[in-house]
Parts: sequence; C-alpha cells; structure tokens
Amino acid sequence: TEAVAPVNTEDAISLGEGYTITVAKGNADTRAYMEDLQTAVWEETDTLGAAWYDMITGITANPDGTLTITNEPTKANSVNVYSTVRQFKWNSWAGDSKTAAVFKTGEDINAGAYMLYYPYSKGELSNTKTSLGVNLPAEQDMDCTTGNELKGISKNIFAYAPVAFLEGGAQATENFTLNQLTNVLALQFKIEDQTLLGLLEKVNIAKVVIEAKDASGSVLTSEGSISVPTVVSYQNENYGGATFSSEEQADQIILNVAGASDDYAIDKLGEDGMTKAFYISLLPFKAKATSFTVRILTDKDVVLKKEYAAGDVLDAINAQAYDKEGQLIKLNVTLEDLDDTKEIYVASQFKTQWEAALKSDKATTLNVKSELDLSDYDLNINAAAGDITITGAPVTVKSLTSDANTKLIIDNELTVEGDVNVGPHAAVVSTGANGVLNVEGKMDVTGTTGALTVGSVAELETALSGVIILNGATDGKSTLGNVNNAGSLTLGNTIAIAKDKTLTNTGTLAVNGTLTNNGTLAQNGTMTTAATGKLVNNNAATFTKGTGQNIQIKVENGEKATINIEMPNAYTSGWDNVFQLANGSKNQGIINVKKGQMIANTTFTQDKDAARIYVEKDGMVNMNNNTLAAGWIIMNDKAAKVVYASTFAFSVKKAADLDSAPANAYLFIDCDLNVAAGKTVTLSYNAYINKAQTLNGTLTTAWNTWVNGNIALSGKGTFSVTGSAALIIPGNSGKLTVGKDVTVNIANMTKADYMKIDAADASKVTVTTLN
Repeated sequence: TEAVAPVNTEDAISLGEGYTITVAKGNADTRAYMEDLQTAVWEETDTLGAAWYDMITGITANPDGTLTITNEPTKANSVNVYSTVRQFKWNSWAGDSKTAAVFKTGEDINAGAYMLYYPYSKGELSNTKTSLGVNLPAEQDMDCTTGNELKGISKNIFAYAPVAFLEGGAQATENFTLNQLTNVLALQFKIEDQTLLGLLEKVNIAKVVIEAKDASGSVLTSEGSISVPTVVSYQNENYGGATFSSEEQADQIILNVAGASDDYAIDKLGEDGMTKAFYISLLPFKAKATSFTVRILTDKDVVLKKEYAAGDVLDAINAQAYDKEGQLIKLNVTLEDLDDTKEIYVASQFKTQWEAALKSDKATTLNVKSELDLSDYDLNINAAAGDITITGAPVTVKSLTSDANTKLIIDNELTVEGDVNVGPHAAVVSTGANGVLNVEGKMDVTGTTGALTVGSVAELETALSGVIILNGATDGKSTLGNVNNAGSLTLGNTIAIAKDKTLTNTGTLAVNGTLTNNGTLAQNGTMTTAATGKLVNNNAATFTKGTGQNIQIKVENGEKATINIEMPNAYTSGWDNVFQLANGSKNQGIINVKKGQMIANTTFTQDKDAARIYVEKDGMVNMNNNTLAAGWIIMNDKAAKVVYASTFAFSVKKAADLDSAPANAYLFIDCDLNVAAGKTVTLSYNAYINKAQTLNGTLTTAWNTWVNGNIALSGKGTFSVTGSAALIIPGNSGKLTVGKDVTVNIANMTKADYMKIDAADASKVTVTTLN
C-alpha cells in the first residue's frame, strides 16, 4: 500500500490522493468473463468510475480508538442522493495474470458508500438523477484478425460493483469484484444442406444480424442504467444495481465483420465447415422472446437465416438472456434458408433494389438496416414507376434528381452530398414520419414537393413555377443556406437561416412555424403567416416591395438585430400597408419603419435601453397605448407619425426642426445647432443633447435636459437652463465639457452619482441650486 494523506476528521472524511483499489477476476463476476476464454483482461488504458452517494458530515474519535461517523441526511424520509463521480485509473497489475489490476485515484476521495462502474464517464448525481446511463450500440464491429477478436466485446462491456462503505483510518488496499452487465452471444455457423452450400460454393460472412421479438416487438434492450440508491435506501441495505429501459429497444443488432480468415467461412457441410465464433454484446432482454432470428450477409450480398420460433433452443436463450447479467450464450447455428425479406445491409443491395424499383409499376419500399455510404451513386428518377419509399437507417448519396411521375417518400435520413433537382414533371418528393433530408449542395425546385423535413439545405432555388414545403426536424437544428424563392415556399416547425446566409423571397413565403434569422432575410414578395408563425431575428431582416398585403407575425428582435419595414406605399390612413407585431412580440434591437404602418399589439415589450424604433417620413407607428419599459421610439422626420405612445422622441436634425417639433415628444438633439451670435434657440420640451454644440448666441432650455454622452460646448455664447428645469448628467455615461469662452447658467441641477462638468474657466459656470 502506498503512503497516503492522513484522515481529515473535521469535515467529510478525505481518504487523500492516491487511494488504491484492486479489482479482481471472479468466478462469473468480472469484466469480459467468458468461461474458457483466457484473453479477457484489464488494459492499461482502462478507467473506473466511482459514484459517491453517502455524505459524511462528522467524525468523532472514540476513547477505544474507533470512529463514530455521522451521515447526512438524518431524516428517515429523506430521498436525497449526494454524489460526485470520481475516477480510478489503471496503475498496475495485481498478480501474474492481467485479470486483476490495481486502480488508483488522482484526486481526493471521500469516505462513504460508492458505486464502482466501468467504463468511466463524467457526471453528477442528484435527487432527480439517480442513475448512470448505459448505452449499447445496435451496430457493432468485430475484427477477426488473430489477437483482435475480443476487442469489440471489450469496447462494449459494462460492469459495476456496489461498495457498502469505505472507512477512514489506515488506508489498506481494498479488493472488489465487478459484476458484468453485458451478456456475450457467441455464434458459430454451419450448413447441412448440400444444395444450399452448392448454390453458394463458399460462404464468406460480411455481417451477422440478430433479432429477438415477442408479440409487442423487439425485446433487444439498447439502453439501461446503473442505479445508485438514495441514502435512506442505502441505510436499509439496498446498495443499488442495474436497471434496463423498457422503452429504448433496437430492432436488430448488426455485427460488421472484418479481417475474417478461412476459419470464419463455410466451404464444407456440417461440423467440418463450422466457423469460429462471432461475438456480439447484448444487454438483458426486456421480456422473453417468442422468436429469435439469426441472419448472415455474405460477401456476395446473399442473406441466409435461421429462426428459432419455439423449442429448447429458444428456451435456453431466454434462460440466459432475459433478466440475466454477465452470461456467455453459445449458439451453433445451422443456416437453412435464403432470406427473401429484401432488407438492405450494404450499398450493392441498395443499388440493385433501387434500379429494380425504377422498372416496376408497383410501390416499392427500400428497407435499409445498416447506415450506407453511396456518395458515388446518383438517385435519378427519369421514368414513371410505382411509388418508392426509402426507410430505416441513414443513407448518403451523390445526387438526387426527380423529373418523372414517380412519388419518392424519404422515411429515413437521406443526405445528398451534391445537388437535388425536382423538375416540372416530377411527382411529389416528400418525407415520411421518420424522414429528414440533408442537402449539402444546391436544391433546385421547378416542380412541386410535398412536405419535406429538412436537416439542412446549403442552397435553395425555387423557380416561379416551383412549390416547396420545408419543415424543421424535431431536434430543432434545421438550417437553410442561401435561398432564392421566386415560387412558393412554406416553412413550418423550426428552421434557421444560417449565419452569413440570405433568404430572398420574391415569390410567396409562408411562415407557419418559427423562422430564426441568423443571416439576412430579404422579404420582397408576398408573405403570409399562420397563428403559430414567429420570426426570431438575430441579424438583419428587410421587408420591402411587397404586393400590398398586410403582414402579421410574432417577432422577437435580438439586441444587435435590425428589422427594416418598407411596405409598398407610404402610410396615408386605414389598414393598408400594415406590418403588425402579433401577441408576445419583443424588440431589443433596431426597427426602422421606413414606409407603411407598424402596429404593436398591446403585449409588445421593449426592455433594453439601447432598443430603438425609428420612424421615417412615410412611416407610422401605432403603439396601442403600450408603455415601453426601456428604449425609445424616435421620429426621424417631422412628417413621421406616432400615435398612442406614452413616450417618444423627435430627432432634431437642424435648428429649423425645432419650429415644427411635436409638442408632446421628447427632443433628441442629433445635430450641432450652430447657435449664431445674437440668436436665441429654445428647447421647448424635455431634451437629450446627443451632439457637441457650438454656441455664439444663447441655447436655452425650459424643460429637463439630459447630457447624453461626452458633450462639449464651444464658442463664445451662453447655455442657460431656466426656471424649474433640471440639467441631468447620467452616472457613468454623461459628461459636459465647457469651453473657456462659454457661459453656463443653471438654475436647477440634478446631480447623478458620477455627475461631472469640465470647464476651462470655472468662473464661467454658475449653478444656482445643486440637487
């Protein structure tokens, strides 16, 4: 045992850095235990996880040398789980063989109860998360090269050991044995039928496929968990164990075979032609199987099968696989039948069935059972045929062209590395309930599509005659690249315009779900929205040159985002040329109302100081008596219109604007008024001075005035704040610098936290009352 840190009796006990455990090979309870197979060993890269779940809050040393340990919680009804996942890394071998090893922690480990598990994964447990996930891939690999046969099994091993308590004090090495969760299926194959073997000559196995079903479907479990007990359960001597999901099943488990020698082939009848074993990892069945089917795919794409529908063999499989852990299930399989289900496992099968479907007038389903890369293959529908459905596992192809009266239904994930063309003579191209289309090139639609669920489209071109319906995938990550829609484009669910990309609509755009704009949205045609339609704008959106229809949509405009509204005609009266912000709309960025009318629903919010709604001379904003929490509505022209707004401002661009400024608007002084000698300019309403001022005459304000930024006064004139008006210099953001020849008279000044007046000649600044 290595030297370790002393016991800490003040807080939760610490065993110190370097605490070691030994995990040994037991009878049937060890990682990768497979009866007479002697190569099941620990590897130097292995790491164990340790989930600590019994919190120690106090330790008292007793006169007799024992320790009294206080647990948390003490309440009998507590269900809290206290856990931090730690890791033990391989340190050395524990004996002459490699079936036992010493594992050492590189961090402090606290005393208490643990769940050891392999392989290690990061995570924290809590009173709402009381298990560590176990995921077994439905598609596995086996390298049959000598010395590598079991590496696939080792990769998919899961094991655990509840540890009732690790005490403090002398830290001797502890010994534990892990319980193996995963079962191992060892399959050897032979053929007894001379006709069948003669037909094939020699059977080289490329894939092994297993199915196990009951009346409800598959019983092959693909997910489970190592459950960690609550403290109360632990105190009742329930130390946790393994549980398995009844909801997550794999339809099949597929073993991809590589490096197979003649020992793994069948070229003789019976026992003389028996192959060596192929190994597949299993989690316990969720229920007893009523059928167990084994298929093999040869290197010539022939599928052979054996089905166990009843009898002693099926009973034996269930006895070891249902609700049992760490079992080796040996099965010698006599292949008896050619399989005619037409399930697709390799690219050549897909090509053969696709080409046959194009020549048939009957509906065809291509059932893909293993992910396929056909990036050298074009899907080209150029003649009328029966409907074609692609279902099952993901498929990647080179391109997709449809320009004939054949309906294509994508009911899997289809990725097109190149282009997609839907021509004017095409029947509908659409996706089924499980379908997702990814287009890495350009999608050109001159015909009609049904509803397409898209993962991503890099570029989309819709001609005047083209009609396309795009829905977002259920993961919410569907993206569009550059889109040029001159036809009809309908968007549903959640779809995003990617960063630095542009959606340009000169046709008809219908937003029936959430459109998130991270690039540019240029709406130049007709736009319609459903009640569920929403625009989340994170960049720049422009609504211009429409056909005159009104637009109503829920908008969430981000802090650094801009919306430009420029309807076909200037606002005159009534409800023409209206852009209406529907219930729940929010603006945290910039909205420019250039032409037409913007109506804000009464639930519209604006809660950022930097948020702005700018109104130009041909625009109008109707706020429905809405009070803004922050930000401003700003009229950029005296002809602009704002109605039913509690607070808004008029942007003064030149001194003459003050003569026609709205009486009820704040003033934003956005220019140098250049007050000439002998002239007096009066700010007749609350004002924000946003620009430096040249004063050779007198600038007078009779209303409250804010210094908005670092403002300098120059010239030889006077700045006079009269009557009950206040000069307000906001903390941190405001500063007034007075030139040496400028006189400042302030009758009443409001002092902010960091109010400051810099003056070249302090005698020129007179403050009558400082508040």
